[in-house]
Amino acid sequence: MKLDENGRCPVCLKKPLPYRRSGKFFCTGCHRDFSIKTGEWIANWAWKPVCGELFPTYPHSDYVNAKPTAAALRRGRTQQMVGGEAVTRTALSEKMHALADGGHARAAELREKADAFDAATQGFYAQPQTCTVQKFFGHHVRARRLWCDITGEPLI
Repeated sequence: MKLDENGRCPVCLKKPLPYRRSGKFFCTGCHRDFSIKTGEWIANWAWKPVCGELFPTYPHSDYVNAKPTAAALRRGRTQQMVGGEAVTRTALSEKMHALADGGHARAAELREKADAFDAATQGFYAQPQTCTVQKFFGHHVRARRLWCDITGEPLI
């Protein structure tokens, strides 16, 4: 991911601050660093490299879901997703898929609920949002309830 033609962050559409000594731009909206020379997105304290991709260090923080301001949207800019189409897998979904892959008797049900929760997560964090809060929370609760029923973990 690179800075756009106007030198703005492609995610939150803010103009990043230049730090010439360290050779990078820093976006205050989504906490991404960009190289001054190439404009490419680089790893920093908020975005760590994992398997060749950058993932958020604190996935539940506000900077991960940074959105363009109303003024940026009025000017006709749109938010772009990181790396094209992002594949979101939550921690709960990962655990459910791991249990299903281990040959559990209810593997099909685990995969179904985990995939539905992942799809709801993508829709909830998409721009424009395609999944309401109620649907997102409903998919989370159904997945969590199934996980708790199977593992014996307390629901609350």
